[in-house]
Amino acid sequence: MERDARPVYTPEYITQLRPDEVFVFGSNLAGMHGGGAAYIAWRRFGAVMGQGVGLQGQSYAIPTMQGGVETIRPYVDEFIAFAGEHPEKFFYVTRIGCGIAGFRDDEIAPLFAGALDMDNVCLPESFSRIARICRVQEMEERFDRADSEDLAVLREYMDSGRWKADFEADERGEIPSGLKRGVLSEDGLYDLLQEHNPENPC
Repeated sequence: MERDARPVYTPEYITQLRPDEVFVFGSNLAGMHGGGAAYIAWRRFGAVMGQGVGLQGQSYAIPTMQGGVETIRPYVDEFIAFAGEHPEKFFYVTRIGCGIAGFRDDEIAPLFAGALDMDNVCLPESFSRIARICRVQEMEERFDRADSEDLAVLREYMDSGRWKADFEADERGEIPSGLKRGVLSEDGLYDLLQEHNPENPC
């Protein structure tokens, strides 16, 4: 099914799924799905008691109760890789870690920056907005430094379509007006990359 036929952001309440859809929820490593989105995943979408990580039925568990944000990142990275390997599935990411686990959206959302432009991953609106701002800030820092590693990352950013997605988000007013955003100037980034292009004879 086309992305256009699905919500832009994960709905706050999900009570049913199509056969190809997956409910992504925050869990604990023991897989005790007793509250919050984990309970919904267990009651409605096939989460398995005792399984705290990965795909189970029409749900996918990401552990969030084992420590700080740094302990969640590997599981989010694993999820993003899994979603990339399964384009036939569509994943609704809930506000994992922001309920019972007690984290704030601005702590968890940046972990999902790699999922921002995936056609088969739907993020909560707050996660999408925060992750995009964090990505623009990171690219802006690289734009300002412009060392060889930064230039390689910026070139990949522009070529991959992520720059265009961020530029369009800025055009829609989704990037705060006070945020420094020279990297989103098409001429500015293009000129910087051309200036440091070894194949450019000028």
